[in-house]
Amino acid sequence: MKLKTGDRFPEMTFRTVFEDNVTTGEVLNGTTVFWVLRYIGCPVCRLDIHDIAAHIGEFKDRNARVFVVLQSDQEHMRKALQETPLPLEFICDPEMEFYRQLEISPARNTRALAGNIFRTMAKLNAARKQGFKHGDYEGNEQQLPALFVVAADGTVRYAHYAADLADMPSVKDVLAIIDRTAA
Repeated sequence: MKLKTGDRFPEMTFRTVFEDNVTTGEVLNGTTVFWVLRYIGCPVCRLDIHDIAAHIGEFKDRNARVFVVLQSDQEHMRKALQETPLPLEFICDPEMEFYRQLEISPARNTRALAGNIFRTMAKLNAARKQGFKHGDYEGNEQQLPALFVVAADGTVRYAHYAADLADMPSVKDVLAIIDRTAA
C-alpha cells in the first residue's frame, strides 16, 4: 500500500552494501530517512546522492539516519564506493522488493519519467556539470523515486511518491521536514 503520514512503516528485510538480512526494525532509531532512487549508474541519482552526502553532518546533528535505496546490486555498489567513497548507507534492492512493498511504481514510459522536462533537464545538466556520466543500467529504467521520513517507533512522518524523475524534495527541504516533524 502507498504510505502516507501517520501510517506504520512496514517491517522489511533488506541488504546493504556489506550486510544481508537487515530489518527495518533494526535500523529505526531516531529519525530514519529512506531516500528511494533508481540505480547508481543514473546521473540524476548520483547528483542526489552527492548532495545528500554533502549534508550528512546536518542529518546526524538531527539524530537522523539516511538510507539511500537503489536497484543496484551489492557488486555494483561496492565498485562505485571504491571509486568514490561516500559517507552514506545504501540498501541494495535489485529484486525491487522495497519498491513493490511500498508501491513505488515505475513511470508509464520515458516521457512520463521525464515529466516536467524543464525541471528534469535542469537536473540532468547539473549532473553533467558535476561530471556524472551514465553508468551501467540496472533494474527498471522507468522507476520513479520516493522519499520516506520515519520516526523511531515506525510512524511515517512524511511520504513522497515522485511524479517524475526530478520531482523530489531537496536536501534542504528534507532537513526542514525533519525539523518540523520532530517528536
